Amino acid sequence: MIGLANQKADSTYQSEYSVYIYHNKDQTLDELNDWEKRITTPHLCHALREAKLLHRSKGYRKVEIKERLLDPKTAMVFDQTLKVFPSKSRWLGFLSAV
Repeated sequence: MIGLANQKADSTYQSEYSVYIYHNKDQTLDELNDWEKRITTPHLCHALREAKLLHRSKGYRKVEIKERLLDPKTAMVFDQTLKVFPSKSRWLGFLSAV
């Protein structure tokens, strides 16, 4: 992954950011995925704003921002998770178990 950090500095890479939500178990049906992609944008600030709004709504188990880098020269794609917003209830349950 150290190479990825060096490669990201190259301006030829194209970035896009996606916000994923993970539904609470009571909100999903067994045959459906518990996650959903909400937006994809070329701007990190838009992805952060949307993720924070979704997290503050407290309607989801988890909200994630993922970055996808595309090198047009080699057609290689690199994906990485930038930020995870877990629900507060999961942390409270962990703390009460300790």
